[in-house]
Amino acid sequence: MQLPLIYLLETGDEAVLSVDGGFDGPGLQLSHWPGNETPEELKHELSTGIALNFVRLPQARQAELTVGLTALVNNHYDTDGVLALFVLQHPDVALAHADQLLEIAAAGDFFHVPTESAFCFDVLITLYGDRERSPMAEQLVGLADLERYRVVTEALFSKLPLWLEHGIDGEKALFSPALERLRTDLQGLQRAEIVPLIHFDLTAVHAAPGTEDEPGRHALFHTAGTDRVLWLAKDPHGVRARFVIGTRSWFDIPGWVVQPRPDLEALANRLNQLEGCCAEEASAWRFQSIETASPELWFGAPDLPLFCSFPGIALHPSQLKTELIRAEVCEAVRKVWTFVNEHETTDTEDIYAV
Repeated sequence: MQLPLIYLLETGDEAVLSVDGGFDGPGLQLSHWPGNETPEELKHELSTGIALNFVRLPQARQAELTVGLTALVNNHYDTDGVLALFVLQHPDVALAHADQLLEIAAAGDFFHVPTESAFCFDVLITLYGDRERSPMAEQLVGLADLERYRVVTEALFSKLPLWLEHGIDGEKALFSPALERLRTDLQGLQRAEIVPLIHFDLTAVHAAPGTEDEPGRHALFHTAGTDRVLWLAKDPHGVRARFVIGTRSWFDIPGWVVQPRPDLEALANRLNQLEGCCAEEASAWRFQSIETASPELWFGAPDLPLFCSFPGIALHPSQLKTELIRAEVCEAVRKVWTFVNEHETTDTEDIYAV
């Protein structure tokens, strides 16, 4: 599909083919974001999968769905979005590597590790889009974010066919540090105490004694296999803690029964009360909005970036016991789970007003 590629925050009044992001304008949506209007026949857990379903349609049906569209549009840069756009621009190559593309997209959007190769592809695509660390950094100087996304995406369109066919060993210097860290994290988690609470879609991970570094999100979610992960590590100064909620409870996933997200603001307030501190202090329980794709709660410094894999020095030792932290997190999860089941509602205003 040879429509011009544009990155926009809002599509305006023109009918466009919007991919992966969330748009309200006219045209065709191929997205798994909440509130999307993707045709039912194309639905998939990933936008890359939706795009693959589209290019599998008969030509007549594709033409029917895209009549009058003026551009191919996304509003953000990430692995699943880039791959979904690639599928639409290079359908023959994409269909020949469909399973591989879905694995790479899952590594990006779900923090999964289907294979080490998929993980490395995700790292590579992410790095290419980074203003400072990209191999294309010199070409990106002075570009506004949306233009930077377009330039990098079109450059990747020329690279992906070779990478998919012959591998990415030539880019090893870019992804090797992340791969080694992943392997180290996974080995460390083999020594951790893993406590699955499947009915709450939650896993508690108690780090092995002496663990110094927190594992990244890919290692955590790969090990846990649930949408929520509570990581706890004792050290001589207290307990380092982070509670991460995955993206599966945010995206529109066909057939997926979504567990309502716990109220992280209320949970942070409760933990601060138990800790004997307030959010204005240098060390306190912090939270990110549950309206974001993958929010986190932690004890430490403020302003942890969204989707941060390694909080590092932002985590400070809490003086609460691991058992108490785990009990409070479980209670927050149980509270919304119970309300939804007893009242048969998923209305968030009702849930979080309790």
